[in-house]
Amino acid sequence: MTEAILVLAIIAGLACPVHMWWQHRRGRQAACCPPQRGGVDAGLDVEGLRTRHAQLSARIAEMERTASREPLLRP
Repeated sequence: MTEAILVLAIIAGLACPVHMWWQHRRGRQAACCPPQRGGVDAGLDVEGLRTRHAQLSARIAEMERTASREPLLRP
């Protein structure tokens, strides 16, 4: 019984690394791993971030205007 529990613990301990390797091999990233590369804003300085913030604010405002013109329920 103890041996079976030990074997199951070893299998469970190896399942995560095998899953991470398999996802990496398929070009995906496992959910438990941090990103290897920076995100969208990686490498931007303060001015770059302000510009990106202004662009995103403009997109949000446009989406809100579009959403307010459309009826919520369509018959």
